[in-house]
Amino acid sequence: MKKAVSSPHTRSLNDELPMLKVRVYQTLVLSILLHASETWTSLASDMRAIESFHMKCQRRILGIRWHDFVNTEVSLRTGLAPVSDRISRGRNAIFGHVERLPVNTPAHQAMLRQVELSVGRPPDPTRKRPPGRPRAKWTDELRRDKNNVPIATLWRQANGRGHSRATLR
Repeated sequence: MKKAVSSPHTRSLNDELPMLKVRVYQTLVLSILLHASETWTSLASDMRAIESFHMKCQRRILGIRWHDFVNTEVSLRTGLAPVSDRISRGRNAIFGHVERLPVNTPAHQAMLRQVELSVGRPPDPTRKRPPGRPRAKWTDELRRDKNNVPIATLWRQANGRGHSRATLR
């Protein structure tokens, strides 16, 4: 039977291995899992499933079993934020980019119509809403990310940040 050799080189490799696994997880798994997630309108059940998968992967990387009840410590040890934060940052970035597009761009015009609708200016006064609960829209997700700040306020804030049009060539 071989005796385990403990050297400074072995110890540093074992200390670095989880961080290497975290970087691989971020690069390969999260990038594929969250591809185009900034455009999703997700249900609460979808977000719970994604967050639980994220936690399961972190626990597996660190070698923590399900009965070890240390969920609060897992994120601190890996240094990874919740997936919902990453999706929220992406939504805000896309919203800012759309706001700063030229005025004649269809995406800018569509978002402007949505902002006007949220302020209470319907596009057609004779329009009737269909029965039932309205489906969640992307702008509803954006408002929820920003603690229910009105979309018109977010539109004005997005206009003030970012690049000027002169530098975007």
